[in-house]
Amino acid sequence: MVNLFPKVQDLYNLTDNFTERKLITNDWLTVDQMISILMLKVDNIVPNIEELKKVIEKDNPVIKFWIDPTGLEIHLWHSIPINIARLIQSTGKRITLIIWDFTAKIWDPTGRNTERKILTDDDIKKNYEQYKLQAAKFINLDHTDVVHNTSILSGIWIEELTRFFQKVSMGSLLQREDFKKRLEWWYWLSLAEVFYPLLMALDSIKVNADLEIWGKDQLLNFHITRELMNKLWLRPETFITTPLLPWITWTWEKMSKSLNNYVWLLENSTNVYGKIMSIPDSLLDLYIFNFVDIQQQEKEGFEELIGKNPYEFKKALAYYITSIINWDEEAQKAADEFTRKFSKNTFNEEDFENIDTEKGSLVALLFQHKLFPSKSDARRMIESWAIKMRTASSEFKKINDIDFIIDKEVYLKIGKKKFIKFTI
Repeated sequence: MVNLFPKVQDLYNLTDNFTERKLITNDWLTVDQMISILMLKVDNIVPNIEELKKVIEKDNPVIKFWIDPTGLEIHLWHSIPINIARLIQSTGKRITLIIWDFTAKIWDPTGRNTERKILTDDDIKKNYEQYKLQAAKFINLDHTDVVHNTSILSGIWIEELTRFFQKVSMGSLLQREDFKKRLEWWYWLSLAEVFYPLLMALDSIKVNADLEIWGKDQLLNFHITRELMNKLWLRPETFITTPLLPWITWTWEKMSKSLNNYVWLLENSTNVYGKIMSIPDSLLDLYIFNFVDIQQQEKEGFEELIGKNPYEFKKALAYYITSIINWDEEAQKAADEFTRKFSKNTFNEEDFENIDTEKGSLVALLFQHKLFPSKSDARRMIESWAIKMRTASSEFKKINDIDFIIDKEVYLKIGKKKFIKFTI
């Protein structure tokens, strides 16, 4: 297949290359071109690529993408399936965006050990309005049909629902690991949560979905949907799952709100840029292939270039993602600020978070002001020389004394990105 995109000629203009790729894909793509880009961003296509191609080539396919408005924030991992919806829109197709205002009152039980609280209608409406602002950074809302699943599910008669539930074995639903653990540990498990995958399937059945897109954590729910559609003599939907996105730690924990380790799509530019620059080199390929539009035949060439020049690619990715979230001007300001701090080692007073405190040991103060969850964690950071004090020459010197006392104004660097000022 012919390469759509400009080759990487100059490592110092990578951000221009990334941006030009997005402009090309937003203009127009054939189905084959779209799939070539898509393949570097997906975890599973079920049943197969051939069926996916047939679906997208239909005249008016129903391409289902949903938002679960159980919080105010969409984070960077959520944007991966949204980005795939954008690519499909580039072939001239519309997206059916289902707002789970009804299902949000149950909450997705996936990976949960306890039942989540029930949201009010006002909560859900407020969350949805915030979600629209964030989703619009990627998909074209003018080419999107918005459906609230309250309108789909609230009108179902009990007879219809009973016939629907008769097609599902309770045993198969309770085979989920998260459900089995909760039953084993005597945690509360409501019937509403058990029925959650069935309500998800009902959405697809009612809109007669041809294709559904979401993360790999919904894989089991997608299979249940296909099974039910088949039993109802409907053509089972094709589905695409995207990989989980590990955060910037070496532990490979997935990005999630519950772990507070995410980039929010309404976050300020300085935070976004700094967090992307913190990605370890081992995860850089994954991030670039998920967020930059790259064709399959370019993969090996990109892997080689990234391996040789990770820092330049990281800077380009940080700028690119920040510009999508907060525009080019804000991205440039964030890049300049990052260079000032971490390349030129120049700091201003406002770079330090001021904390008024009393005299005390460094360990005690770090814990007291909630900079670490425990004194043990604070000690470990000191022992690993990860806490530094600013000297008169504006350099940062490692603190290696566990019993270090703070008895005067001091400027500290904690880890790579946290800067504080203790004012006595």
